This record gives sequence, structure tokens and C-alpha cells, in this order.
Amino acid sequence: MEWEQAEAGGRRRAHRGADRQEVIRQVLRYVTEHPESFASLAVCRRALGSEPDGGQVDEATRARLEARLETVPDDELEAYYYIIS
Repeated sequence: MEWEQAEAGGRRRAHRGADRQEVIRQVLRYVTEHPESFASLAVCRRALGSEPDGGQVDEATRARLEARLETVPDDELEAYYYIIS
């Protein structure tokens, strides 16, 4: 997988040629490992239209998010990656 180091802030971003499934795995891994973080909640709010009940990502929310990530355009997926990185 190719990554580009952003010049300002040290954030990584996916190249257009990056493996889409790997980016999805990275987002899901972050959300799973940090279910109460502002970044995880922001990704869910943006992708699903609302924050998870209880203020943290549970298995049902993660499953909905995974299904949604499969259908979003590449630029939206990149935005989710930016949020969690």
C-alpha cells in the first residue's frame, strides 16, 4: 500500500492508487480500538448520519459502518481516514 506523508501536521493520506480494502480495514480497526473517541464518533456521524447510542461504537454500529464504507466514494473514504489519522 502506498502512503503519502502530508507536509503539514505529519498526517498520512491514501494515494488514489492505494488499496481501498486496506483503508477500510484501517478505519474499522481504529473505530474498534477507540470506540469512545471523538474521531470514531465523527466518522460514524458522518458515514451513518448519527452518533452511536451511548456515545461509543458497539458491534451493531461497527457492522453498519463496515457496510457503509464499502459503498462510499473514494474521496469520502479518504476523509474518514484523515479523521482517524
